[in-house]
Amino acid sequence: MDNSDFGRWNIRIIVVANLRPSQGTAQGDGTHDRQVNRRHPPGLIPAALIGDWQTFGLLFENLCVRDLLVYARALPDIGMEPVRYYHDDSGLECDAIIELADGRWAGIEIKASEDKAPDAAANLSRMRAKLTANPAARTRDPEFLAVLVGIGEFAYRRDDGIYVIPIGTLAA
Repeated sequence: MDNSDFGRWNIRIIVVANLRPSQGTAQGDGTHDRQVNRRHPPGLIPAALIGDWQTFGLLFENLCVRDLLVYARALPDIGMEPVRYYHDDSGLECDAIIELADGRWAGIEIKASEDKAPDAAANLSRMRAKLTANPAARTRDPEFLAVLVGIGEFAYRRDDGIYVIPIGTLAA
């Protein structure tokens, strides 16, 4: 079974969760991605695909998005699709955008290890600057920006205001 067969098989038996692109945080510029981002629920990826760190990172990201969906759905004033993603034509992206109905939002980058946090935080800063620079878009500042990491002992706030949060510190 090649990758295209695997993708069709997953969609056919409905084991792929679709993550829609963000709309509220990029209104007005028209350059962001409007395609659905497909996420595989955990436990449904063949063992043959798990053989390198790139694949591990993708699987970890999927698990984190699943957890974020669970937590976001518990928030008041949340829509049917509380977690989205951001990707624009310049290659700027954010793994998860949580949007509330009143326009409040948060951006979250997901990294397997804390040593990737500085690059992820820089990416989040670029995204914030780009999205809030256009007054016609009426995008408000995010409520928070965070890097969700797989390995880390405690959550903390960086000097630039971006949080670094180990996935193990999230709890209901």
